[in-house]
Amino acid sequence: MPGFSSDAYFPAGVDPSRLTQDQIAEIEDAVPGFDVAKSPTSGMGVIAETFRTWPGTQRSDHPAVSICLNGKKANDFLKEHSLAWATGEKTPLGKLRGRHAMKILLIGVGWNRCSALHTAETFAQHKRTKTRRFKNGGPNGSWIETPDVADDMNRLFPAIGEAFEKTGAVSFGKFGGADCKVCDFRSLVDFASDWINCANKRSGDLS
Repeated sequence: MPGFSSDAYFPAGVDPSRLTQDQIAEIEDAVPGFDVAKSPTSGMGVIAETFRTWPGTQRSDHPAVSICLNGKKANDFLKEHSLAWATGEKTPLGKLRGRHAMKILLIGVGWNRCSALHTAETFAQHKRTKTRRFKNGGPNGSWIETPDVADDMNRLFPAIGEAFEKTGAVSFGKFGGADCKVCDFRSLVDFASDWINCANKRSGDLS
């Protein structure tokens, strides 16, 4: 599950354009940075946060876009997590794409919440991009900027999921009271990568 955290980011509710450089520096110094054991997930929901703290769960060390895994050989997928392109090839999500019989399970959420679609966009030739800025190395770390795929903001991901469902590759069911979808991880990523590539090439929307 995603373990994304905001502990390494400049506070979202503070507008740096209204601050002096000294004030910005003071705030940046106070940013705690990422703690792989303690930083809570941010915006991931109660299931992901519960999974993060579940006995045996391990977590990758990306300061902003960590991934949590639990089970046999979890560390094989977690030990490398590139700072740039944080859901791409040299990351847990990128490596899980090659795991035999790997599945995606969406529990009570739509395709707009499927982190693997960011992996798909990373693999696309024509992709929307952004610069991610975060504190690397804990409370005394340094601020760095890395390239990454842009936030989707419900622009493409729901349409990708709808198109993928029409192929018959998605199964539906219930987990407790939650509507769920399950599909093959690699099939979804490969389908979505091609879909995104074509969509962005047609529209020229690479922002």
